[in-house]
Amino acid sequence: MSSYAQRYAQSQDRSSDRRSGLADFAEQCGFVLDDFQVDACRAVAKGLNVVVSAPTGSGKTVVAEFAAHLCREAGKRLFYTTPIKALSNQKFHELREAHGENAVGLLTGDNSVNPDAELVVMTTEVLRNMIYSDSNELIDLSVVVMDEVHYLADKSRGPVWEETLIHLPAHVQVIALSATVSNADEFSSWISHIRGATETVVEKHRPVPLHQHVFHEGRLIDLLNPAGQLNPELVTLHKRLREQQGPSHGNQRSAHRRHWQSGRPSRAEIVDTLADAGLSPAIVFIFSRNGCDSAVEQCLDARVRLTSATERLEIREIIEERCRNIPDGDLAVLGYLRWREALENGLAAHHAGLIPVFKETIEALFQRGLIKLVFATETLALGINMPAKSVLIERMVKWNGDAHVQLNPAEFTQLTGRAGRRGIDDEGHAVVVMSADLDLQTLAATATSPSFPLRSAFTASYNMVVNLIGTYGFEEARRFNSLSFAQFQSDLSQKGLSAAIAKNTESQQEFAQDLACHLGDFDAYAQLAADLSKAEKAANAESRTAANSAINAALEQLRTGDVIEVNRGRRRGRALVIAPAVAWPPRIAVLSIDRQVRRVAVGDFAAPPRVLAHIRIREGFNERSTNARKSLAAELATIAVDEQTSPAESTYTIDSSEDAISRMRSALRSHACHGCADRAVHMSAWHAHQRLSKESSVLSAKIAGRQSALTRRFDALCRVLGELGYMDATSELQLLPPGALLAGIHTELDLVTAEVVQQGIFDEVTPAVAAAMGAALTYESRGDEQKPVIMPTDEIRHVLTTIHRAWAKVTEIEGNHQVRQTRPLDFSMVPAMYRWARGGTLANVLHDQEFSAGDFVRACRQCIDLLRHIATSDGVSVATRNAVRGAIHAIDRDLVNASVADQ
Repeated sequence: MSSYAQRYAQSQDRSSDRRSGLADFAEQCGFVLDDFQVDACRAVAKGLNVVVSAPTGSGKTVVAEFAAHLCREAGKRLFYTTPIKALSNQKFHELREAHGENAVGLLTGDNSVNPDAELVVMTTEVLRNMIYSDSNELIDLSVVVMDEVHYLADKSRGPVWEETLIHLPAHVQVIALSATVSNADEFSSWISHIRGATETVVEKHRPVPLHQHVFHEGRLIDLLNPAGQLNPELVTLHKRLREQQGPSHGNQRSAHRRHWQSGRPSRAEIVDTLADAGLSPAIVFIFSRNGCDSAVEQCLDARVRLTSATERLEIREIIEERCRNIPDGDLAVLGYLRWREALENGLAAHHAGLIPVFKETIEALFQRGLIKLVFATETLALGINMPAKSVLIERMVKWNGDAHVQLNPAEFTQLTGRAGRRGIDDEGHAVVVMSADLDLQTLAATATSPSFPLRSAFTASYNMVVNLIGTYGFEEARRFNSLSFAQFQSDLSQKGLSAAIAKNTESQQEFAQDLACHLGDFDAYAQLAADLSKAEKAANAESRTAANSAINAALEQLRTGDVIEVNRGRRRGRALVIAPAVAWPPRIAVLSIDRQVRRVAVGDFAAPPRVLAHIRIREGFNERSTNARKSLAAELATIAVDEQTSPAESTYTIDSSEDAISRMRSALRSHACHGCADRAVHMSAWHAHQRLSKESSVLSAKIAGRQSALTRRFDALCRVLGELGYMDATSELQLLPPGALLAGIHTELDLVTAEVVQQGIFDEVTPAVAAAMGAALTYESRGDEQKPVIMPTDEIRHVLTTIHRAWAKVTEIEGNHQVRQTRPLDFSMVPAMYRWARGGTLANVLHDQEFSAGDFVRACRQCIDLLRHIATSDGVSVATRNAVRGAIHAIDRDLVNASVADQ
């Protein structure tokens, strides 16, 4: 029974919830809120900033929904930010269903729907740009929800989150929603540091329990036993599998592929097993676009059908409605009929190579329970709401472009977090397919690992620098580095390093007492002993190097039939050379008296081997023949040899080194402290003192490097901008007109783009050429190697040459100022973009191209984004504005515009 104090506190909470509106909101939800949801909502009601860290699918967005409820009640505005456009689109539709069309807006760069609404969904980049432009939209803003805030660790998107959090107006309340991270308190402390009082709410419990399995021969076998340890049955089965398949050989990538593919279950078998176990809808993660597509084809060929006749009719209606704006010719190129057949059978592939309409259709069908199984790449795990009853991972290893790497706990948690739908499933299931290269111990450790820490990916860009300086001035902009989460984490780390240095200093003082010798200066004596030891080691190493050289030279001279003495190691004794050296360093095959054939090298000799005798070996001698070895070994044992033997060791000491060492030994023996009875105690203390001193020096160097890294980069970027004329090169205190142009260009190649615009290249080109230029300034191939690209016209070749010169100029100056150089240009998309902007069909554009339709559409959207930035930037000529707007109009049509048009 609860105490009176507890009952009173609960009564106070209920009263507070009624006053804040939380009680009414909870009733509207139709389900009982979890404790962490209640705690977070109460913090929101108090006006605190809130950081919520909880597992995927636990209901974090309830906190955001309560904040929206309060804003609408008070007539205030809320911005809901996400890291990617796809997630923004999804949240937009969810909020419209909850609050009505008039109450919700969308801003993604691609689209602007009802931007003056009370609740506006947007990407974080859009909000960042509002802040820099001092938009009036921020005046009435009350709350910003930052969904999936763990994206702060993403290299490309993370810095935008930090910029936004630091520079949001002080009156704005921040609600940060994150997947489970192990350092939520640290992140919350940073929010408190830059924005004021912040409440941290951490929930580690999954509302839907997750069970871990391994798929093998049509069975789902538990990964762990009841005690939480690796299931012994799996170990036995895995050992048997490896024995059956044998070792893998060849280069790393092909060996991995063969070892994985040998004995691999068919995708149809996987689908049947999951369906029979009642584990659909399911997501099967395959780290390859081609792998996902092939999996669907295999299932279709195997006549896998997971839907009823009624479901198939409903699926077809939805598909036809969503694809109505795509021309028939484009649908044919996209393999529409085969894609539709798969969806009607309850199957789909989901990856970045699909056009947006296809991906969004799959997501909608999956959420309605019409798609039963999706083969997906890891991009599906990035925030999109597609929960499933089970998740299967084909491999725990993925190719990162350089090597096969193991999935880390963060990636594994993100993928398996999709398993188990709250309010629908009693439990979720995560499955990994057994293969010969699966490391079961690593899998068990990964599956049971605690959540991952959130690490800042902050780094300054040229666009960030000019925006900060233009908005806040040079000194305040420079101070921005000290406010970043990266610097905050570095400062915390430095505190630990400083504490370690202090502890070392304290220990050194204790050892200093044992260093005092009544006979003299023991520090000088110990240093002399250390110098002597170093000199002796150097002399020995030099001597051994010379000896090894002589031994190798002697080994090279040995011939078949020579009798030698192996005089070091376990193989010592008389030996007969049966195969001379053929490579370097030399290794020779010898027969010992005990009839064993061995390979000997420099390590088997203390001195160069001498030829003691010679035995004639008959032609055709076979070392595998027992009789042949027996006959030769008998002759080796009885043959007379030269009685003069080699010395056990040969010395190759240089006279000058030996003289110096002798003098040091004499000085050491004559030192007053050499006769101290406590010399061993003093020497031990001296070594400990020296070790701590070296450790402290290393720690101090780390502190110095971390304190200045961010500021050094900021200053270096400023020097580059100064040399190129974007800032006052003499004082670096203010922007010059080109800086205002650069401030409006938000792209990876921001500075190169600004250089191209300033040169007026866009002024004299057609919209199609402007589109091609946009592709050159945005696109980056997925592969490491770029193949030669045939340009469609001489004009485009000339334009690209000019763009390349601008890039070369920028990278040369970056090199001079020790700035990491801007990535190389990639012209792979230029011909396709040019043809599309000239009105070409999708078939014409994709002809002989290695990229997919989805890649092309995404490249078009990125190109449009950049061209819009150019069109709205300060200092852009009328001719350039007209050219880029014409390019946008030429690109944004048919398939490219289809997804946006459906919003």
